[in-house]
Amino acid sequence: MKKRILGMLIAIVLLISISASCKKEQENDNGDSTETTTGQDTTTISIDARQGQTNETILRTMYTRLSSGTLQSLTPSNNYGMLLPYTGGYEISGTGDFQTAKYGLVTVEGMIVTDPVYDSAFRAQYYSLYDEVLMPAYLLGINRYDGETILFGEKDYAVCALDGSWITPFGYDGVWFTSNAIIMHRDYETSDIDVYDYDGRLLYNMKNLDWVADLDTSSPYGLSIRGGTDDYMRAHMIGGTVAVIDIMTGNCMRTEYLSIDTFSDGLAAVTVQDFATGEQLVGFINTEFEMVIEPQYRYAHWFFNEYSVAFSRNQAVYLIDKEGKEILSVDDGYIEQNFDGFGFILYDYETGINRYYTSNFVPISMVSQYGHYENTRYVGEGWYFSECYDNVMRPSNGVAETEEYSYIGKVLHRAGEEHLFTDIWSISQVIGDYVVYMCEMEYTGESVGNPQISAQGGIDYFTGVMTISGVEIVSPERGTLISVVVEDGEVIAFIENTATASFNIGGTGLIDADTGFRIFGTDGRIIAQGPGMAAYERIAGVYSVLAEDIFCYLDIDGNVIIGIPLN
Repeated sequence: MKKRILGMLIAIVLLISISASCKKEQENDNGDSTETTTGQDTTTISIDARQGQTNETILRTMYTRLSSGTLQSLTPSNNYGMLLPYTGGYEISGTGDFQTAKYGLVTVEGMIVTDPVYDSAFRAQYYSLYDEVLMPAYLLGINRYDGETILFGEKDYAVCALDGSWITPFGYDGVWFTSNAIIMHRDYETSDIDVYDYDGRLLYNMKNLDWVADLDTSSPYGLSIRGGTDDYMRAHMIGGTVAVIDIMTGNCMRTEYLSIDTFSDGLAAVTVQDFATGEQLVGFINTEFEMVIEPQYRYAHWFFNEYSVAFSRNQAVYLIDKEGKEILSVDDGYIEQNFDGFGFILYDYETGINRYYTSNFVPISMVSQYGHYENTRYVGEGWYFSECYDNVMRPSNGVAETEEYSYIGKVLHRAGEEHLFTDIWSISQVIGDYVVYMCEMEYTGESVGNPQISAQGGIDYFTGVMTISGVEIVSPERGTLISVVVEDGEVIAFIENTATASFNIGGTGLIDADTGFRIFGTDGRIIAQGPGMAAYERIAGVYSVLAEDIFCYLDIDGNVIIGIPLN
């Protein structure tokens, strides 16, 4: 970095456990008895020499219950408000050789509405080209068993509203989420598929529709959802053509196309048979199913930010716009649009020289004020990360027959701007003004980040966060993973977890005694820290923390708002 990174300092962790308990009874909106529980507090005081702070994070029991009895299933109600999944403990398998996490649902006010009876509890989502789109529902799963043996990959699924106002029956084998509907199948081969809307209404069952009799059951594709971004299913029909099914109504529109891809930017790639040559060619239709770019390509990607990458019959690759105009081309190579739409990379396999462009197709120079770039990689928001070498060839290791350029350092650069760093090894992410990086550093003794990998010392990789200008935000630490918390396009925090952590809210994962977390503000201030693993939940703008004996939700300031002991 622009200033030498200081060596690692050891943080002293003091754990103090305090136990207390208190219960009281109150009435909820439904008139049911709710049980309030506090107590079993765990106070963790961490003295962090690197940050110069002493922070106290209290993971305490803090919840109420919908009723004092067992809560084995979700009772729909319009009074819950938003629900959140929580980890309630682990279940030993019938064979005794592994554990599975168990999940329940709790309101944002901390009232448990189901005990930990589910084996998975995920927020409903579908994927567009590059983005994850969250929907107002949860996918709940219960393991299936063969005797006492869990059948991996097989669950009974149900879906409930984000606010718990409705829930479907269990018993579904799989679920697809789209922008407007939920598609749940009991038996895919017989088209026993129910379609719901996001108000929980059953719209229809697919096996009762007349066009189902014409489905090609031998096709490996059958019925398909392409990304969930449009309102159609694709049905492969007898005869080899594809029909388009309106997801909301089940109505079928038959076509002569061999395939129809997802509509993106208002266009969808379609494949047709060229009877003159026997070839299958790809063109594009609009949402009125009119051909707007004639079939001429061997293959083509979705449109993204008004452009698509298309492959010709002679192996050439083109970047085309929505009128079919060729913007960039390469005879033997590939063209890539950066994942966030900030530019393009053209890979020329024949020359081995890559070309880089801004989103406006201005060429980006690979010549630096320090020399030239090599091994360039895109890291986000228009920034590239490269190794920088000077422009003078010298004998390699004193051998005159072998010459090479001298290595200068790593450079973060984009059109008209570059920053040289001599102390970092890699940059994994650039978001806004912040850079998540790794550097090589010496270590001795135990690592604060991950005691399990301390060993005897040596050289290892340390992960940290700095600004683009080189101001340190999160000091580099060994054996940690850092995630960036972004809300409405703005960086609001950084979460540092030890690399031993294995945790996914709603899925599987275990926490061990060596797992620890810290949450940093963008000014480097520690918001919260302690044992366990933390994650940011975009559902409600809160942090989740799973420790060995308790699951908590923290507000944006790091205060515990829900705390549920693990069974």
